[in-house]
Amino acid sequence: MATETTDGNADVEGDIPTLTMMYKIAPGAVRETNYGIQFARTVGFPSAFLATAEKTAAALREIEAAKKRDSASRRLTARRKLVLCLHETLIHAEQGGMDDVALAKFLRQLQVDFMARMEALEDGGPAETDTDGRDSEVLEGAEEGSEVISI
Repeated sequence: MATETTDGNADVEGDIPTLTMMYKIAPGAVRETNYGIQFARTVGFPSAFLATAEKTAAALREIEAAKKRDSASRRLTARRKLVLCLHETLIHAEQGGMDDVALAKFLRQLQVDFMARMEALEDGGPAETDTDGRDSEVLEGAEEGSEVISI
C-alpha cells in the first residue's frame, strides 16, 4: 500500500491534512493481508495499538487455519465411515439370502445412495446421518429380501 500525505496548512483554518491512497492495478490476487493495520501505521497510530492489532490478526488467521484443517479432517473421517458402512452393508447383503433379482436391485440402489452421499461430502455438505449422528450400519430387512436400505 502506498500513500501520499500532506500536513495541511496550520495557519489556514479548515485546511486539514489529507491522505491519498496510491493504487497500482495489476493482474492477480492482492498481496496485502493486513490492509487495516497498514493503514493505521500510515496514519500514525501508536505502536502499542499496532502490536495488539497484529497479535489479534495473527490469532484470527490461526483460528481460521485450524477451522480449515478441522473441516478437512472431518470430511476425511466421514468418507472413511461411509466406506466402512458400505463394506458392512455388502457383507450383510451377501449373507442376507436375497434372490438374484432382489440382490441386483438392492445393489443398484446402494450404489446410487453411496455415490450421492460421497458427492455430498466432497461438496462440503454433510452426509445424511441417523438422529444420533452416526451413519446407519445395519442392513435392515436384508434377510427378508428387502430392496431399500439406509447406509
